[in-house]
Amino acid sequence: MVQRDQQSRMTRHDAKRHAPGAHDLIEPALEVTFHRLGVTIVTLRGEHDSSCGQALSDALAGAEPQLNVIVDLTDCTAVDPSVAGILMTAGGALDERGGALMLVVPAKATAVQRVVKLTGLAEALPVHTTRGGAIASVRHNEHVIHIRDLRLRFGDPELHAAECSCGWRGDAHAGRTAERSARREATLHVDNERGA
Repeated sequence: MVQRDQQSRMTRHDAKRHAPGAHDLIEPALEVTFHRLGVTIVTLRGEHDSSCGQALSDALAGAEPQLNVIVDLTDCTAVDPSVAGILMTAGGALDERGGALMLVVPAKATAVQRVVKLTGLAEALPVHTTRGGAIASVRHNEHVIHIRDLRLRFGDPELHAAECSCGWRGDAHAGRTAERSARREATLHVDNERGA
């Protein structure tokens, strides 16, 4: 009986010791976050080739209401030239709207640096060695867009609306595409304001 109790304690102890910690959790290969200064940060991790192209295009399209987008390649181990093409296209579209797409490529990421130089991204887009440096270089403007989730309770139907730091508020959009519709409306607002 005593021996069995010691074995069960050892088993519980071993289980605690070998339980995965927070640092063992797998981070997503692509992550989109919105910085408080009106900057969208798209983070890529691991290897990215043409099979990841649609996910990257969707992430960059979702970042549209903000005029400043930072693509952080710090944790990226490899980038395919097709990904460079997607970044070039998105950068051109933002430039036409008066915004900017910037890259973060640290000095130690030699494989990614090589692709950035060979594809012409280094000449077409601003490249920073740190995320902080990229954020510090952002062109600040009066239009910082926030997409608000208007649902009162978890489980309620989708309901989103956009609002801008200039005081503009968009319509409430309902349904499965509510968030996308609110982002599209915010993009039109920013474009109209910049054209005025």
